[in-house]
Amino acid sequence: MKKVKIESTKKGAPIKRLIAYFIDWYLSALCFSFAVVMITSIVQKELIVENQLANLPLMAAFIALVLGTLLTVLYFLLPTWLMKEKYAGQTIGKMIMKLRIVKDDGSPVDLKALIIRCFIGLILIEGTLNSASNALRTFISMLAGNAVSQVILTLELAITFLSIVLMFARPEGKMLHDILAKTKVIEAE
Repeated sequence: MKKVKIESTKKGAPIKRLIAYFIDWYLSALCFSFAVVMITSIVQKELIVENQLANLPLMAAFIALVLGTLLTVLYFLLPTWLMKEKYAGQTIGKMIMKLRIVKDDGSPVDLKALIIRCFIGLILIEGTLNSASNALRTFISMLAGNAVSQVILTLELAITFLSIVLMFARPEGKMLHDILAKTKVIEAE
């Protein structure tokens, strides 16, 4: 992808970011749910429209978790990956809200930064508001029990709250996943 500096430097308004996030949360949840429904239907040998990882045998739950997480990450990466020039740094939610993710220096975001932002930042660290994170906690609960899963949920809640506070408190509006990936969200032109 050619390295063209993005002209707009106006940070994305926190409310617009939250609306974009909820749009993306819903659509990425559908992607994850598709994987769980597909694996559940294969295991049950009939169409079962149920999005419950815990109701699957352990190996099937693991496969659904991996496939669902892959589909979730792809949801966040596809616009940049497939339509690099026009939609670099945008998800459907960000397209609707006219926002864009760029690197800290203003250049277009690359796939490496998006993977760090999405998978490590949003799913693993700030995991309370993501279907893939919820499924990961469910799978951990299946392996280690509810107590371990509850500790992880409590930590993720605290980290997510801190990240939201940072978005409102920091002048550039960066959340933890932005800090990790060295990205920022700006108004799209």
